[in-house]
Amino acid sequence: MPQLAAIDILVVEDHASSLQMLCRVLRALGVGRVRGVSSGGEALHQMAERCPDLLVVDWEMPGISGLDLVEFIRTSPDSPSPDMPVMMVSAHSTRERVLRARAMGVNEFLVKPFEPATLARRLWACLDPEKAYGRNASGRPYSEGKTASARQLSH
Repeated sequence: MPQLAAIDILVVEDHASSLQMLCRVLRALGVGRVRGVSSGGEALHQMAERCPDLLVVDWEMPGISGLDLVEFIRTSPDSPSPDMPVMMVSAHSTRERVLRARAMGVNEFLVKPFEPATLARRLWACLDPEKAYGRNASGRPYSEGKTASARQLSH
């Protein structure tokens, strides 16, 4: 397992208080670099500048949603890292929503509100090298099917 002090995490959350809390807890857990942005567009820019080791993204955001961002990462030829671990954060925890996120390529699902210990467990699960990041729930590569380019997402 990687050392948390060496990990770079990008947090994408449109609510300022939730963004601050996620970043604060990740830093308290010992994550070396935590960057926070409030939109999918900002996330695309940050990922183009420096690709994170892990993405923590809110599901519901105006413009580019968390699912749109995951789809881009998993399927676009412009993706900075199709196998990047992704943790989806949402206040909605229906079985259908979790299954949809998993089918899109989300590695872990964190329900708000959350306890720091739960975030830590999800973080370690995302960083587990035994997980196959490059395949969806049916075992097919994420690149099979619809793709979105960064230009399509940002417009």
